Amino acid sequence: AKASASQLAVPPAATRTAVRCASDPHLEAETAVGEDAEAGEMLRSLQDVLDEMGLNSEKGVRELVTLDAEGERMQEIARALAAKLRCTVGEATAMLREWQTSQKKMLETLEQQQTEAATG
Repeated sequence: AKASASQLAVPPAATRTAVRCASDPHLEAETAVGEDAEAGEMLRSLQDVLDEMGLNSEKGVRELVTLDAEGERMQEIARALAAKLRCTVGEATAMLREWQTSQKKMLETLEQQQTEAATG
């Protein structure tokens, strides 16, 4: 049996943030983050910002992972995140770049699993 999105491997003692897939509200993709409290706070704040901007959906995440980190839309998100975290826009942008990388990997894994499920 193939792992579903909510069964992706997560390191022990990790904090997870879930992104609900718009196409299937019961399907959640989880992103693992170590016990670093700062990373957890960043993800909670990012989730709040994405909720406020209407981007906390599968479609929104797919859009965000393709944005240029220096582009206007990403900088708008970075400014909102920086305000929530009380950090610089540069620090927020760096956090967003790291988040983009992890989300791209997660989406690639989900797409691979969906392809395997459809053909297998």
